Order: sequence, then C-alpha cells, then structure tokens
Amino acid sequence: MGLTERMMLSRGAVAARRGEAKLAHSVKSPLGHSHPDVQLVLALQRTHGNAFVQRLVRSSLIPGVVARQPKPPDPGWSDAPKKGLNEWVITVDDKGNIVTGKGTSKGVWRVPIEGLGIGYLPKKGEQGPAFESPKGKAVALIPNIVTPAAPEKEKTVQVDVLLHLHGHGVGYRELQPGKQDAPGVLKPGQLRDVELYQMEQQLLSYVAASKRLLIAVLPQGSVFSDFGNLSSNSSAYLTDVFAKLIPKYLPNGAIPGRVIVSGHSGGGPTAMAVAIAGNRKDVLLFDAINNRCTEEEPVIKDGEPVIGRDGRPEMKCKKCASFEYDTVRKWVSSRITADIQSLAGKPEDRQPAELQTNGTRFRGYTSESLTLRKNECGYGHWYKKLKTEIETTITKLKVSPAVADQLRQNYQVREVQGPHERVVGQGNLETALKD
Repeated sequence: MGLTERMMLSRGAVAARRGEAKLAHSVKSPLGHSHPDVQLVLALQRTHGNAFVQRLVRSSLIPGVVARQPKPPDPGWSDAPKKGLNEWVITVDDKGNIVTGKGTSKGVWRVPIEGLGIGYLPKKGEQGPAFESPKGKAVALIPNIVTPAAPEKEKTVQVDVLLHLHGHGVGYRELQPGKQDAPGVLKPGQLRDVELYQMEQQLLSYVAASKRLLIAVLPQGSVFSDFGNLSSNSSAYLTDVFAKLIPKYLPNGAIPGRVIVSGHSGGGPTAMAVAIAGNRKDVLLFDAINNRCTEEEPVIKDGEPVIGRDGRPEMKCKKCASFEYDTVRKWVSSRITADIQSLAGKPEDRQPAELQTNGTRFRGYTSESLTLRKNECGYGHWYKKLKTEIETTITKLKVSPAVADQLRQNYQVREVQGPHERVVGQGNLETALKD
C-alpha cells in the first residue's frame, strides 16, 4: 500500500474516533456493546468508498478486521515436494504459463491423481531421480472452456478422452535438483506434459476450435514405460479416473466416450496393446515403433579398432530389428479390412462420408526422415516401411477412388518436426487430432 493510502487511513481513523460517541448507540457488536473498529470501517466507507476499504482489509491495516483467507488449492500427489508442481492442482494457459489452483481464466486444469488400483503398481517406491513414487498415479488434463452436456432425456454425459502413454523417463513426475532421467532432456522444475509435449497448450487450442470437450488422461508408468496391467484394463482404468474427477472437474454422470490411444517412444507397445484389447479405433504413435540392435561391429578409426576405457573394443550397431512393427502392421491391416466390411450395403456415394465419420483414425508421426537411405536402427525406416505397406494394401482394394482416398486420409504416416523427445509437441499432437 502506498504512502497516500496510509495517510488517508490515519486521517480516517481520527475522523471516525471523533464521531465515535455519536455512533455508539447505533452500531453495536453481537454482544450488544459498541465496537470502535466497526465504526472506523463505516466512517472510511463514507469518506473514501468501498474499494478503498477493501484494499485496507486485504492489507490487514484496519485493527481488529481480519482479511478473508483464500481457499487453498485442491491437493495433488501426497508425496510431491513442498511448492512442487505436483503438490496442487494447477491451471496451464495457452502459453504454458502455470497458475496454482483451479483457475477460472481460460486454461487447462492439470489434476494429479493417486490411489488408482490399475496401472503401474510397484511393491517399492521406485522414485529414481524423481521426488514422487510412480505407484497408482496419473495426471488428468481438463480444458475449462467447454462444459459437456447430456443429450435430452439422457442421464450420462459422454466425454472424449485422449489416453496417452509416455516414453522412458520420469513421466509426469518432477526431477530432484541436479538429477536427470534417461533421455536427459527434462530439467528439474519442468513438467514433461507442459515443457516437452506441450499437451495442455495443444489441447486447449484443439478444444477451442472444435467446441467439443476432449480431456487427456496421462497414466504414470515406470522409467522404462511399464504401465502394469493397464493394457487389458483400460476401460476400468478410465472409469476409476473419472470417479476421482466427478463432480469437482467433470459433471455428474460423466463417462468416457470416444477414446483416442496415443503413445510416445517406449509407450508405443502399451498403446498398441490397449488399442487391441480395448478394440479402439483411434491410435496415434509418435516415434513409437521401436527397434533394437541385433548385431554389432567394432568402431574403426584410422583402420584400427577403438579401445574403450575398460580395455575392450568399442562397438556400434550393425543391424537392428523391430519386434513392434509387425504388431502395428497387423493392427492397421485388420482395421482397414474392418472399415471396408462396415461399408457393406451402403450406397457407393455415401461410403467416403461413412469412413470419414466412423472409420479408423491412425496417425504415425516420426521425427526422423522417411526419405534417407535404409537404416534399420532408426524410426524413419520402420515408419517408411509402414507407410509403404498401407499404400500397397489400399491400392489392392476393389473400391472406388473416393473410398481409397478417404482411407489414405484415415491412415497417415508422416515425417514431422522433432527432435525425438519433443515430437508430441510443436503442434504435432493438435494436427493429429484435427486431421
């Protein structure tokens, strides 16, 4: 408070005391006695207005008058550090700015959830480089700009869900000072979903444009993207998550509607397992068709093998294989077949619209080149192989050109801006959702 207001308060107090005797019989406390502090407030309201008095109350400069304390924000994870980003519910705006609490201004409520009985449930804490344990945790992201409403005569409210599985690292937990996780990109004081995935920002933009609520549920896995029994129990898992969000963040009667399954990097295998077991039709894979080295060779420099500090030759990968590619390929092939079968009996001119509305949506986005020479040890190789497989499958179908074109729209593989740890961000997620 400035010097001017302090001087006005002093003068107001003097004026109030001069009129104290006159007000003594008209202003009484609940006990029936005159209350000079009430007289002071009334006098200041008459002389300086309500706004001035409200500022004084908030600054606790009026003797005997205590300002109303703000309600504490909703709690987050119980093992989060004090003043940590997971200690409370926070609101993230379209620029990635964070405000503690369930904000009313345009943004996304970030709600840390714990106590889930499905998912990654280690017997020990397994904090690793993070403050928090990964056990039974998730984060829900809820844009606050659209309120879902039930159709007439319906008691349930369907809410669309993006179920995203993170790659290797601490997930949505917070790193301890001076610590790093395996990818080495996230820093202490940052959140993966805000900093690397930019998920809140993209979700907010998507919902603002579509006018349809889509929330994100982010299961917390291990540092190696182990999500426990989530793969075969995704429906029950989402039901448990919704139960923890109703009625404070979602309306009574809210149930999961359309579920979009998404995976980044090491989260890819679980994303595909969820899609297969749950018969999901919408899948997004961001650098998530992984591979591993199957044959090594020595590193050569100046015609000689390079010897490491341990006295052994340094090795590099010569040949890789992907044990995930076939899973994705078979799922895509089966979904194309199911989409074609769903067109049976429908007029040919209506078939493209049917696929656009009810068909499968697959998006395979990679941060690596789809045009470089063959490199089995890179994401680009496997995504290019899948892209070629999709085109070959569609070309062989006995369908109209319009249906074939719609299938190409529904099943897309793209090279997008990276790098790997940021491939979900930079507008890529929003583009995948909009297409």
